[in-house]
Amino acid sequence: MVKGEGGKLVLILGGARSGKSRLAEEMALASGGKTVYLATAAIHDEEMAHRVALHKKRRPSGFLAEKAESLHPLGVSGIDFGCG
Repeated sequence: MVKGEGGKLVLILGGARSGKSRLAEEMALASGGKTVYLATAAIHDEEMAHRVALHKKRRPSGFLAEKAESLHPLGVSGIDFGCG
């Protein structure tokens, strides 16, 4: 989630390899504000581990990263990310 125009939070959803992360990163950088990167992917194989490593490498150092298997800590429920 990133703050969009007018201070709104933006939740970006989409299928695997649809560009969600890159879009969120671009929007976060453009906002100039504080960014929390909420990673919901589960690592079950080497390919996914490699993809996660690439995401971490390109992520700016100012991003606060959190690992979560759901959005429950943010008060969002009813979304199944298929990783738990």
